[in-house]
Amino acid sequence: MLGYTIREVAGTDSTITYDQTEYHVTVNVEDQSGQLVASPSYEGSAVFKNSYNPAKGSAVLEASKELTGKALSADEFQFQLLDEQGEVIQTKSNDANGKIYFDAIDYDQAGTYKYTIREVAGTDSTITYDQTEYHVTVNVEDQSGQLVASPAYQESIIFKNTYVSPKLGKVTLKKVDSETGKLLANAEFELQDSKGNILQKNIVTSKDGKVEISNLEVGEYQLIETKAPSGYQIDKTPIKFSINDRSTNISKPKVLEKENKRIKKSDSAALPKTGETADQRYVLVGLFCIIGFILLMIFKILKVKKQS
Repeated sequence: MLGYTIREVAGTDSTITYDQTEYHVTVNVEDQSGQLVASPSYEGSAVFKNSYNPAKGSAVLEASKELTGKALSADEFQFQLLDEQGEVIQTKSNDANGKIYFDAIDYDQAGTYKYTIREVAGTDSTITYDQTEYHVTVNVEDQSGQLVASPAYQESIIFKNTYVSPKLGKVTLKKVDSETGKLLANAEFELQDSKGNILQKNIVTSKDGKVEISNLEVGEYQLIETKAPSGYQIDKTPIKFSINDRSTNISKPKVLEKENKRIKKSDSAALPKTGETADQRYVLVGLFCIIGFILLMIFKILKVKKQS
């Protein structure tokens, strides 16, 4: 009985994975009527399995962005790279020069790969977004053990967006006497959005009782009075108004009118002066009472001393 070992000689080709298995074989030799008969016996199937692994290849897909109407800023727009199944595999932004570069894609098998590049639509109402979807095919070939990926674009991928200046409107606020209709100067207001966020302060009516508020984007607004003209009661009831597409296209602004009531003489004692609060009035009244009480006590003491 003879024993043998079979093994593969490892080569130097870096693209080949060699099989390091060693197979053992036993050969039994018998004399059969003067004839030697050899019968090999294997531990298992002596099959050497190798694999071919060419060096990986890679490709970088890219696109461009053009913005008309204003200068383009870095990271202003986003773009998606989708695979053949429509799954988003990368999302990237443009640089300051309008170039979009996706991360390198590695390939370990030859073949044809298809992708789609599209822009993510934003929410800026002044921007017209490009809804074009561009298709890219990457052909991967085995060139002497090295996979080479070659992108093929159907056309130049240029996403073209347009900036349109926002439509702006304006209103004129007119402050009048509630009884005579006289125009009132020096009434102060603040401008708020529909949620009460302050957008502008110190809006003051001029000598003609008017003030113009301009550069208003389309939306809902309200004006709140913060200081009444001298001799008039303050009215903090919101003056609500809206700016729409139609009101941005007219040269004559919308006119808002706000009335103020005079402070009557009978009410003047009850109403604090401009800049004076009710608490301040109470303090003054209390102070006068204390001073009066002290003067009264001094008068009584002096009177008693005089009598004695």
